[in-house]
Amino acid sequence: MPEPLSSEQTDAAHRRFAVDCFNECWTHLERNDRTEEDTRVMISLALASRWHWQHVPTRKPENFIRSDGQVSRAYAAARHPNLAMEHALSGLEHCKQHGIGGVDLMCCLEAIARAAALLGLRDKTEQFVTIAREGAQEIEDAETRNLLLKDLEEVEKLQSLNPAR
Repeated sequence: MPEPLSSEQTDAAHRRFAVDCFNECWTHLERNDRTEEDTRVMISLALASRWHWQHVPTRKPENFIRSDGQVSRAYAAARHPNLAMEHALSGLEHCKQHGIGGVDLMCCLEAIARAAALLGLRDKTEQFVTIAREGAQEIEDAETRNLLLKDLEEVEKLQSLNPAR
């Protein structure tokens, strides 16, 4: 029987799995030809990444915020808007708890807008898109700012496809 891992080795393994699952989930999120099985794997990867971050003692609040954002995105891609909203709001709560703004906060707002669009909540979608779009102007890194703005355009397209409630 192999010797048990030291706590440092276990922490490193959790960190590695959290990062690997996060990155692999994005490959599924970016696919246009995702099958039902791919969708299940995508959601499992997002949740696994979040779970592993819970076991990394050196994690930062941003790790949870980004994990919740990815879980929200995966559920949105799978057309489970209530679960997408739950995780988007969890990310926002972490931002509030830890005084985190900037890109992480704007991504939480985008995730809320995306879930609201899927739920057909036009006013909420527009409200959060507007706030995130304004906040995006404060993001110094042009590539990051443009990715967020592209995501917000995608949310607006989603909204046009879903009936208002």
